[in-house]
Amino acid sequence: MRRQHLLLATLAVALGWAGSAGAQTIEGSTAQTALQRSIARSMDAVCATGAANPETAALQNECAGLQALAGANDPALNPLLQQLSTEELAAQEALLRDGQEGQFANIASRLAALRGGASAAGVVQLTPTRVEDALAEQLHDRGGAAGAGDAAAGLFVNGQYARGDHDSSSREDGFDFDAWNITAGIDRRLDENLVVGVALGYGEHEVDFDVTSLVIGGEIEGDSVASSLYGTWYSGDLYVDVIGTYTWIDYDTERLSNTAGGVARFRASPEANSYGGTVQIGYDMSQDALSFSPYLRLDYLDVEIDDFTERGAVGVRLNVDDQDFESFTGALGVRGSMAVSRDWGVLVPTLYGEWEHEFEDDGHTIKARFVGDPTNTTFRAETNDPDENYFVVGGGLSAVLKGGTQLFVEYSILLGHDDIDNQIITGGLRLAF
Repeated sequence: MRRQHLLLATLAVALGWAGSAGAQTIEGSTAQTALQRSIARSMDAVCATGAANPETAALQNECAGLQALAGANDPALNPLLQQLSTEELAAQEALLRDGQEGQFANIASRLAALRGGASAAGVVQLTPTRVEDALAEQLHDRGGAAGAGDAAAGLFVNGQYARGDHDSSSREDGFDFDAWNITAGIDRRLDENLVVGVALGYGEHEVDFDVTSLVIGGEIEGDSVASSLYGTWYSGDLYVDVIGTYTWIDYDTERLSNTAGGVARFRASPEANSYGGTVQIGYDMSQDALSFSPYLRLDYLDVEIDDFTERGAVGVRLNVDDQDFESFTGALGVRGSMAVSRDWGVLVPTLYGEWEHEFEDDGHTIKARFVGDPTNTTFRAETNDPDENYFVVGGGLSAVLKGGTQLFVEYSILLGHDDIDNQIITGGLRLAF
């Protein structure tokens, strides 16, 4: 009924009711959020101008409808203002984070595997009292093939699936999201203390907006390609992991809005890119088959989203400015594992947990204007400030087969975050050659 009321009200304006509204001001006519006031201010500017072209005439028709609702103190006004805004585009940040962080996570699991028994030019010797020791003993006793440590290089393919939801707020709409990321790479040992590699990743990401009294739906999809350089250096039990990544992403956005002509769909295909890096320092300690590794990690992400113009019905289409934002996080964590010998190889269960802190604790601003606005008045949507402190816990199981081939699966969950619930499953295959 509420949606029907919105459509009837705006349709009545299109048929001539608007003339009775006079110069009624939209901004502040009802209790409005900062986002809604920004849209209302832009509409007030449009209403005061003449129709220069069909796009402007259509926009002024919408403006007249909003003025009529404002004059009647109609509760239908604020949902209409909300639907005209750009707050849905805040979800683009989530997709870019998924693409970059998925690549980071896939490579990080590779580096952890190198220290835990996978192959890359003998890196299994990093912690010889763990998986490699157990595997070498099996191969010697049973006359097996050469161990993973004899390999000159290593190849890995890791995949990740993430799903979760983002709560709504006065600044951002709620949505559900899911993402697939797959990463393939090759690495080689340069000397007894250094391994370097290169990786390429691909991801598919999707956001579906929750339908509420203010939002009538919409979605954002993205395809990402990421390239990375990575390496691990170690001295005794001390290690340093470094990853650098550049990511491209193509979006397809769909925004829905109630208008005088019914529900309108506005689509766009903006492009974005990001670059980032991660540095992790840790210390591997082991006792027989048990291992324990505390670590400190720093992650940096810089994102740029190109400006774009929506496609769709004339009137309330948007020109959206380019966006630029950063993330800089630190993590303090610990990972523990145990090597269990089997006839076919070694089984390694793993548990880990970490506390993460976001140093860039301010949201960013999305600036836009209506295509048909002759005054070019800009309105702004402020994104949420990032949550500063949260936790990630997880566990996994890997199997190191004779000859160095390794399979693994991991599960992790985000805890203590104010706005986001997120669960991730990661799996992969590693080969020696």
